[in-house]
Amino acid sequence: MVGIAHGGLVASLRRAGLTDALKAGMDRLISRLEMIPEPRRTAWSLDTLAVLYLYHPEKRDASRALDHASTALRKAKARRPDFLLTLAEAKYLAGERAEAIALLEEAGTLPAAEQLVTDKLKAYLSQVPGTSAETPRNIQPEEGATGLGPVVVLAGGPFQHPDPGVLQLRSRWQLRLASGERPAPLAIDLVTQAGGGSWAVPEGLLLPRTTYSWRVSYTGSDFRPSGFSAETSFTTGDFPWEAVPFDLSAHFNRDVVADPGDGENGTLDSAGCCLLVAGFDGSRAEDPRVQGVPADRRIGVHVLGDYAGKNALQLSNFDRRSVRIPVPPGNYSAVRFLATGGNGDSLVPVVFEYSDGAREERAIPCDDWFDDIPEEGVVELIGVLQPGVIPVLNGMDRIHNGVFEDANDPALFEVVHVTRPQKRLEAFVLETQKALFAHPPGAPTQFNLLAVTGIRATGK
Repeated sequence: MVGIAHGGLVASLRRAGLTDALKAGMDRLISRLEMIPEPRRTAWSLDTLAVLYLYHPEKRDASRALDHASTALRKAKARRPDFLLTLAEAKYLAGERAEAIALLEEAGTLPAAEQLVTDKLKAYLSQVPGTSAETPRNIQPEEGATGLGPVVVLAGGPFQHPDPGVLQLRSRWQLRLASGERPAPLAIDLVTQAGGGSWAVPEGLLLPRTTYSWRVSYTGSDFRPSGFSAETSFTTGDFPWEAVPFDLSAHFNRDVVADPGDGENGTLDSAGCCLLVAGFDGSRAEDPRVQGVPADRRIGVHVLGDYAGKNALQLSNFDRRSVRIPVPPGNYSAVRFLATGGNGDSLVPVVFEYSDGAREERAIPCDDWFDDIPEEGVVELIGVLQPGVIPVLNGMDRIHNGVFEDANDPALFEVVHVTRPQKRLEAFVLETQKALFAHPPGAPTQFNLLAVTGIRATGK
């Protein structure tokens, strides 16, 4: 009953507004839920109660809503976007507006977040007075600096805002390979929390003998982002650096790439779609208009699996076991994951295992292959990339149920995790049983891991 009520009544209240029939249903449901003893109340029942106290015209109670929403989130097994939305509404009603906006921003980064989260965030931001922070300027490195690395410190000017009460909340750093007139795709797009206007790019992320352009944007405690600084460039030096592809072939379980002469392809998503090799339209092998994965299987530092066989480790709600993948033992500064999602976003916990027994827990956010970087100045959460997800190959076409589709949209994404170079890495473990998937088993979200590469920045 509670699950049905939460999915039906709550959605109706948020989207359609109050009617006499809904009000009568609210009264009955409040009475039934309040009779449940506190220890027996589930996260769903508590969240439903919170929403009822938020929207009931006569029993509206910010304190009760906030209490129930907070307890629901504590009882939930994971931070769910719908529960975060309820808590954000309760905090906003209670006058805690900054906390409400922060919760909505977090909700929007999680798999299964709905458009309502974006709409609510836009509504709240529209009521925040004031203007954005001043556009920062690049201070360090100096324009045209050379011989830098392997660690490079980026520094912008001081945070400045017309309202002295607004403090710096976070910074967004973007780096790309310097190119000609047409900007290259982003190599790094990272958000750092408050702590000044500088960021040390960790060892192992930058290539040697390479020119990069970079820029930064600041967001204040009013949650308004500044414009991006004007791009400046620097060139790295000739430092030791080695990319070590990890062999995933023993763990690949799906062929998600259509290529000439291979008629046994699987699917990348639950709609019967898969990637294709550049130039291959499903029948002809040399069509220059077809955009796909490169024929030589190389994308940046990564080497993809054989297109003629299984070339992806695909995980979904159906997979509840951990997957342990040994790596060539070594001292790595970073590990780069290449992945893409079908039918929604996912978040897969990963544990790095070191030779001394140490374990380091992280997570791999994986976006739907049709997601994109948000436009500057646009408040949008649905269909845009999760934090830490960088598109490295975008605008591809695909095969849909055996037929070529000129999609010009699918992408592959990279997620980079800095590891402990002073320790020897032996394996990483994907903890699928703890993963979050946007869609349920009926039309499952599918996480597709295509390649993993370690960076031995010190040559060890």
